[in-house]
Amino acid sequence: MDIINILKRSFQITRAHRALWVFGILLALASGGGGSGGNVANLVTDRADRLGRPFQGDSLMIGPSEILLLVAGLLCVVLILAVIAAIVYYVSETALYRLVDELEGTGARPTARRGFRLGWDRRALRLFLIDLVIGIPLVVGLTFLILFALSPLLLLTVESTAARAVGVGLTVFLLLLVALAIIVVAIAVSLLSQFWHREAAIAGKGVLDAIRGGVALVRARPRDALAMLLVMFGIGLGWGVVLIPIVLTLAALAFLVGGLPAFLVHQITQAPIVAFLVGVPIGLIVFLVPLVFLSGLYITFTTTAWTLAYRDLKARSTPAPAPGPAGDPLKLA
Repeated sequence: MDIINILKRSFQITRAHRALWVFGILLALASGGGGSGGNVANLVTDRADRLGRPFQGDSLMIGPSEILLLVAGLLCVVLILAVIAAIVYYVSETALYRLVDELEGTGARPTARRGFRLGWDRRALRLFLIDLVIGIPLVVGLTFLILFALSPLLLLTVESTAARAVGVGLTVFLLLLVALAIIVVAIAVSLLSQFWHREAAIAGKGVLDAIRGGVALVRARPRDALAMLLVMFGIGLGWGVVLIPIVLTLAALAFLVGGLPAFLVHQITQAPIVAFLVGVPIGLIVFLVPLVFLSGLYITFTTTAWTLAYRDLKARSTPAPAPGPAGDPLKLA
């Protein structure tokens, strides 16, 4: 597998087809969004009396029952946003996979409308189910391993200094082994997921068939798959380094652009909460919009690269069709 050519082609595709950016940006939004509900709850509870008496404002009273209702409402909002984010994520992921595959397979130029048609498909649901089928056993297994590693701490209840020392030492040793196991499993899942997701989204396989197909593909070409993973890991590290000055610059710019109107509003109204509500949204827009855009471009590039790698490994792993009988090469045996 020529990884250099794959990266060059991925860069060309990302630069030439802006319709792909739409889905890369949606993936960045869906995977990196966060709520500010905790800040609102803290703002309310911090103003409450330490003895639990309700907070009284000019014409506002917030007691424990109102706080519980507020927290429940915030949880509902977070749940709804999580569901929306999951739908956007898997639809955009499926669309990006299939658009790049169509471009390379048939030369069809990607469009946003075509992408939404390809993404809004049962294949997107299969990607979610694959993550569910893989994720639940991993979480259960991880929980069991951590509990097992912490079990020697029960020796701390024994009235023996030696036993307590053994318990602590054994716990540290087991936790190191668990951490190593987590790293190995994370690397394996990170690699395999690139292929079983595309087996479902591009090849149209079912959940279990896609998982088996992705594993078989990596087992057929392990060196190429691992080489691609290492290269993409290096690119990810480089991208992280590049982002550091960008994030710092955007943070400073957001502080200035959002802080100035907030300061002016505070000088006029003498109300910190009003200044906060004016300055923070402006600062977040200045900070997040460029960052989400750049992250979307990066996701588009990396997703395209992995899709091209999948196509390459798929072609290399698929056996050539057997030739027909001599004298009639087009006739099937």
